[in-house]
Amino acid sequence: MGPAPAITTGSFGGKVFGLTGGSGPNYNHAKIGVATSGSDRYAIFGDMNQQGALGGQKCWSSQNGRGGLFYAVKDAGLAQSVADLIKGDSAPPAK
Repeated sequence: MGPAPAITTGSFGGKVFGLTGGSGPNYNHAKIGVATSGSDRYAIFGDMNQQGALGGQKCWSSQNGRGGLFYAVKDAGLAQSVADLIKGDSAPPAK
């Protein structure tokens, strides 16, 4: 698996909407994505933020301490629909 850029905008029916967290009418705390490598196509849904630390760097902090879940659904049609929905601007990949 490669880098996972955070998509910051999407569109539906010609209307652009925000996909970043925050309060207000153009924010969204949803976690959705698609697999972009390999031959299988997955739509991905979850409730975990792209935060935390690995390897002895306060693994209990931030989202790591809360846990969470995600679903990866192997369905090419659904993956394409989600990809079309979240096509937009993105932030740099998390490090």
